[in-house]
Amino acid sequence: MPSCVMRRDGWVALAGRALSTFIVALLAITGSVMVLAHGGPPHAHAPFAAPFADNRTHQYTSIETTTSDFNHWRPFIVASMNDDYDPTNLVVLERQRFTPVNWVDVYWYVVPSWLMTYPTAAAEAQCQGYVTGSTTICDRFSIKINDNVATGMSVLHKHNMACHEIGHTVGFRDGGTAQTSCMDGGNNQMLGTYEIAKINLHY
Repeated sequence: MPSCVMRRDGWVALAGRALSTFIVALLAITGSVMVLAHGGPPHAHAPFAAPFADNRTHQYTSIETTTSDFNHWRPFIVASMNDDYDPTNLVVLERQRFTPVNWVDVYWYVVPSWLMTYPTAAAEAQCQGYVTGSTTICDRFSIKINDNVATGMSVLHKHNMACHEIGHTVGFRDGGTAQTSCMDGGNNQMLGTYEIAKINLHY
């Protein structure tokens, strides 16, 4: 009798594993494509929260005074704006260099480590003017590139850094461990499906 019970329990366990496998496969087919395509559950990705940009138009400029630094970093900023963010619901527009910062949504420039809030960071984005209402939003962001850290990075890392810092200007925070996009700890120089969906839903 005991051996019969054990065999029956074995069959129950086997059936349970088969059912679990079936449910996982069904979820993958019916509703979790975004999670699987992005490499992990939503909580593994960088949070998307206020401060948000004030609207879907994302105008940007540079106030960098050193021409060599401007010429070096501009292609990375422009490439990410055009390739990562313009295909979303955001409207991206580069303004002429030295356009007054109160006319744009994002302005960027290069600084030495001692002018960074976080001196060991390659770059940082900061909100430069809150507008409060039912939601906390931000009408202007600065991106500071750390000359002492970022300049020595590879081309791929520079593309990733541009994508990451611009992401902060639309509402993404640091965090996440999915390792599959420029925002959540990966280094593939582009937004993932999770970020694109969040941007399109919000803007």
